[in-house]
Amino acid sequence: MRFRSHSPIIFVTAMVVLLAFGAGIANAKIFGTKPLVISAATDGSSANGDSGQPVISGDNRVSKYIAFYSDASNIAAGDGNGVRDVFVWTRPRGRSGQTLNRVGVGGALTIASVASNGAQANGPSERPNLDGSMKSSPKCVAFQSQATNLNASDATPDWDIYVRNLRTKKTYLASAGVSGDATRPSLNGKCTEVVYEAGGSVYRAKSKGWALGAGAKKRSSRVAAGSQIRISLEGTSIGWVAPNGAVKWKTAGRRARTVGRGTTPWVSDKDRKAGWGITFQSGNTVLSRKITRKLKLATRARITGAVFGGSTVYVPNRGIINYAKGKSFYYFNANTGNSDDLAHANTDITEMGIGARGTMMVFAAGGGDQDFIDTAPFQGPPFIDPNSPPTIAPIVRVPPPVRYNSIYVKVLPTKGCGSGC
Repeated sequence: MRFRSHSPIIFVTAMVVLLAFGAGIANAKIFGTKPLVISAATDGSSANGDSGQPVISGDNRVSKYIAFYSDASNIAAGDGNGVRDVFVWTRPRGRSGQTLNRVGVGGALTIASVASNGAQANGPSERPNLDGSMKSSPKCVAFQSQATNLNASDATPDWDIYVRNLRTKKTYLASAGVSGDATRPSLNGKCTEVVYEAGGSVYRAKSKGWALGAGAKKRSSRVAAGSQIRISLEGTSIGWVAPNGAVKWKTAGRRARTVGRGTTPWVSDKDRKAGWGITFQSGNTVLSRKITRKLKLATRARITGAVFGGSTVYVPNRGIINYAKGKSFYYFNANTGNSDDLAHANTDITEMGIGARGTMMVFAAGGGDQDFIDTAPFQGPPFIDPNSPPTIAPIVRVPPPVRYNSIYVKVLPTKGCGSGC
């Protein structure tokens, strides 16, 4: 369903307020391709564990990679470490990669949370982030891990930030020498810098970090007190949350400024005419703000009762945003006021990602309605109820299917999707 001028959207000066949708929306027609599961088992059956925290690489229209964590042990060959891993899915080339219309569509799914010698992590890994920009093809995935065998400089089981170069197959420790658990990495588009939080502060570091072991030079620099830092694809702007809940934004050569109060900020690249953009969760509202070239603030969108799921590089001039309301997933364009249904799942959607141009979407959910292209739900083995009365033939009861959270991807049409394409 596409909401237009007659939709429940009220336009205010430089502001869009998206009101709650009516009942029965779960039966609405979705926009773009059907959601396709990519966290399936190697034989095409369902994964045997939950998957989540999906992200898309920032490379222009291509969106070559998707990364996510999974507790499953049957979605990639050779996964035998028994802990949560980070996986990278490579989008198939050609027509199949554009339509994404069947399970087993192609591409490749690999374990990314491994050492340079290929050894699997001996501790859990999660919160992946990918590079890539409008001018740079992706090649790296950053993640946090408690493993102690991914780099010679890390022998303690606290959380650390690693960057895996998918081309060279090298894994670097970026957070060595920083006290406290290092979490929530964010890469710039060229994979030259990674930002993260640790010990109540936010840091910037070279992506190769301590590549040579304990004798290498420390390369992290503290930005400020705070958490949830994120860097723009072009690498010139950062956003984070201060200890008092204020959302901070800073670009090269400028002082940090407060743009609101909230969590999970996403920072856009600079638009030559419109300036910068930052979008974040503010209570139960998704708030998107533009910072003009003269550093004036303007609200691009305010979406109430929603969970923020990511924004594109077009926030300053188009306000392209992903969000969810309960079990439904949406795409929003602040310029047109259109809000399009992307998926309606069987469980609440809280983890989402969006491509740099808004032409590819990813989310985590426990399955969906008839619009989903999915594998069969995981079925537990039959069992005998010990409380059943004795009979000649034992009573066999089958437990209900176990529906694990899976990762779904979809693409928008190249025609008919407005300025987002």
